[in-house]
Amino acid sequence: MGVGAVFLLLIIIWATDTAAYFYGTYQGKKPLCPQISPNKTWEGAIAGTLTAAILAGITGPYFISLASFQGLLLGLIV
Repeated sequence: MGVGAVFLLLIIIWATDTAAYFYGTYQGKKPLCPQISPNKTWEGAIAGTLTAAILAGITGPYFISLASFQGLLLGLIV
């Protein structure tokens, strides 16, 4: 379970960052916190969170023995 959990975590983080970047770049309008990072948007943050939840729900049962809803919750936490 250890190697699978680490691999799943890395995949979730990579997919979250990628989705947040691309969606925020092309569809983002509302800045998240312009004083800290002016290019981060609410839309990118939401897209990244949803991507993490969906991806973990789909791949969680394959890497570590989780039910789909447990993977979904794991993705939201990550």
